[in-house]
Amino acid sequence: MRAWMAGLIVCIGLSLAPALPGAQDDPRLDDLFAELQALDKRRDDRARMLQAEIWQIWFEHEDPAVTRIMGTGLDALASSRHKAAIEAFTRAVERDPEYAEAWNRRATTYYLVDRYRDSLEDIDRVLELEPRHFGAIAGRGLCLKALGRTAEAIDAFERALEINPHMDRVYIELLRLRARPGTAT
Repeated sequence: MRAWMAGLIVCIGLSLAPALPGAQDDPRLDDLFAELQALDKRRDDRARMLQAEIWQIWFEHEDPAVTRIMGTGLDALASSRHKAAIEAFTRAVERDPEYAEAWNRRATTYYLVDRYRDSLEDIDRVLELEPRHFGAIAGRGLCLKALGRTAEAIDAFERALEINPHMDRVYIELLRLRARPGTAT
């Protein structure tokens, strides 16, 4: 599970175009989310494209210094230099505490080094800034699962799928948790 989350975050981050003005309050997001939710499940190609557009907007930042710092963090994350990634994402958070994606990338890195409570704290901040951040909500589910808080993990995965019903791996993880003995469905 950890590998797919890391792979998803790194691939999305590395494929982004140069940053432009925008972020979690970008007006383009409303239309993208509306289309993503209305999209027929058989349109996986369009869903992937919409998700990539949303991630790109979330990653965008008007400050070139923040963009460089985030690039440094993504490079470190891609090469499993977790301490360096955390340091870079922390610098981005310090430079712009309102930049949800910096918090999200640090939360992801904390998850990868088993710092689940730190990850959850950063996820809380992401969701204060962007309540629709399906990646952070799915990450919350992964952290809660790792902490043995199955019912809360199920709730998080369900919430992520309400926002983005095209996250097949999250759906599979949800089914696995629901199928566990003693888990109420």
